[in-house]
Amino acid sequence: MQNTANAAGTDGPELVDTAPLIEDLYPALAELREAGPVHRIAGTDGRPAWLVTRYEDVRRLFADPRLALDKRHAAPGNYSGFSLPPALDTNLLNMDPPDHTRVRRLVVKAFTPGRVEKMREPVRRVAEELLDAIEPDGRADLLAAYAGQLPIIVICDLLGVPQRDRRDFRAWSDALITPDPARPRAAKEAVGSMLRFYTELIAKKRAEPADDLLSDLIRVRDDEAGDGDGDGRLSEDELTSLAFLILLAGYENTVHLIANAVLTLLDHPRCSRSCARIPAVSRPPSTSWRGTRARRRWGSAASRWRTSRSAV
Repeated sequence: MQNTANAAGTDGPELVDTAPLIEDLYPALAELREAGPVHRIAGTDGRPAWLVTRYEDVRRLFADPRLALDKRHAAPGNYSGFSLPPALDTNLLNMDPPDHTRVRRLVVKAFTPGRVEKMREPVRRVAEELLDAIEPDGRADLLAAYAGQLPIIVICDLLGVPQRDRRDFRAWSDALITPDPARPRAAKEAVGSMLRFYTELIAKKRAEPADDLLSDLIRVRDDEAGDGDGDGRLSEDELTSLAFLILLAGYENTVHLIANAVLTLLDHPRCSRSCARIPAVSRPPSTSWRGTRARRRWGSAASRWRTSRSAV
């Protein structure tokens, strides 16, 4: 894997060309692991970052208190992820304890096992309807016809997003996740549209609560008693950011999980045949869950980043 010139105005080791990671991920990662444990790269915004490729090193760094999720710890000029307004950026992906612990504890109050279980049949129905629409043609674009539609429908049902607004949701998500170089302002416009939409939707659901997750999160936010510790409530920015995170992370991860799972089964026919031999009606939920977790580990689209509080 070749090195490239340093980013403008930066010193240090040359940047590693990350294009091979896009073209053929696993061989490129194997080459990087063989070459060394840490490599300097350019982030998606062009700023320098460090890529750690070996499992034990990653585990050790995740436990290192000198590293943080909060972008405010990022050194000037270093990569710090998406640039978002506070009303969308005060989310769990950008929080360290104790705030991360507090927000997770509050979210659990709304994201109950009962609500998750109640979603099971509606999700199954939507998945089957999307597959039924594909079947007559015998072929389809997996992303456009299935993987890209299923999570948006499910997340919008979960949050209580009106039917008329769902097309906008997918367009905004795509603009952030896969920015179009020909439309450099599209991502910024999508962020502005999302912020306005969530602000208006929260106001409507606060005035007229419904049986959905967002209404429950609003009730948690507006509960004057909180947890009784005087510091147990969500802030308004945290509430809006949670709704944003549920959409963006839920959409992106599920789209890639489905696409990568199908690709894995096509690349490994024996696995595909083994799955096909197990009738869905006799397959225990725990078996399906273990299979899903295995596919997530095998071809996960998720990446994890940290910024440093001090020199590491």
